[in-house]
Amino acid sequence: MASVMRPTAKRKMALRRSFFAFAMWRQSYEQKNRGGDGRQLSRADTRRDPGTIIRLRPIAGPNDHVVRLPDGRLLGYAEYGDPQGRPVVNCHGGLTCRLDVQPADAAGRSAGVRILSPDRPGIGLSSRLRGRTIGAWPDDLIVLLDQLGIDRFAVMGWSFGGPFAAASAALLPERVTATAIVAGGVPLDWPCAANGFENRTDARFFRLSRRSPLLASVGLRIIGEVAARAPAMWMRMGASQMASPDVAAIERDGVREFTRSIGEGLRRPGGAVDDYLCYAKPWGFEYERIEGPVHLWQGDEDTFLPVAWSEEAARRIPRAKLSILPGYGHFLARDHWAEIFAALAES
Repeated sequence: MASVMRPTAKRKMALRRSFFAFAMWRQSYEQKNRGGDGRQLSRADTRRDPGTIIRLRPIAGPNDHVVRLPDGRLLGYAEYGDPQGRPVVNCHGGLTCRLDVQPADAAGRSAGVRILSPDRPGIGLSSRLRGRTIGAWPDDLIVLLDQLGIDRFAVMGWSFGGPFAAASAALLPERVTATAIVAGGVPLDWPCAANGFENRTDARFFRLSRRSPLLASVGLRIIGEVAARAPAMWMRMGASQMASPDVAAIERDGVREFTRSIGEGLRRPGGAVDDYLCYAKPWGFEYERIEGPVHLWQGDEDTFLPVAWSEEAARRIPRAKLSILPGYGHFLARDHWAEIFAALAES
């Protein structure tokens, strides 16, 4: 029996090694031969002036745009909601991209909100910036908003995007009118976060990103490929780490919409690795410095981030209001867009 099984085991191991090697080669090739959005750029694109809004062909969707930053990098973003509405900047979650707020499009139109959702560096349509920090994010954001002629705006962030929304509020007090943080992360040096991430995927890739960024990139690339090419399979695997209300919300809004956001966010996984590395560095601001109103939402069935994190953030932020919603999980925003937009408008 052993002699019969051995060739099969060897073939499986060879396939795994081949897939792993191919993923590494593909990642290296795209980093060397592609533009900031992972697609081939024309010579005309590379000569655009800083701040110019660029249309790339092909682009991921009709709502997508790209602006060139002063250092030559590209910053991609998507627009949803009411084009003439009050501006709200969305800081997308981890392992996803600008597309994660697409389900809020109809709610944004109804509320008169113009949703601007930029990709962080190295994610989606945006060029990578190695060594970036959470506190540096507002610098990129200001270039985009200045180009769009927007002075005052609200900001919201979900999950990993929460710290980037908080950074914007703390470091741009003269421009941020109000902030919404939905199931947001907090600094790991806070006592409530001493045990790190509760979610297995985040905990695993947080460690791996620091120990072996290349291996983390390959693993994240595989997750992204599965999400993009086999949405049903990805959902079956991902559902095991989600609360039942989260699964129901995603299935209602559309599994393909959800997995497309993940596939696009991990198409070039170096940006997701940088997100994890950002988390381990000094953030460059303190929550106690946030001057404006901050609305925090948290579901009591969240299996990704504990309620204690939002409670501690609310204690540290001077003008914070915390809403803990019973019966909701990490994806509670999908059921509460109207309330979130209303709170940002009232402030």
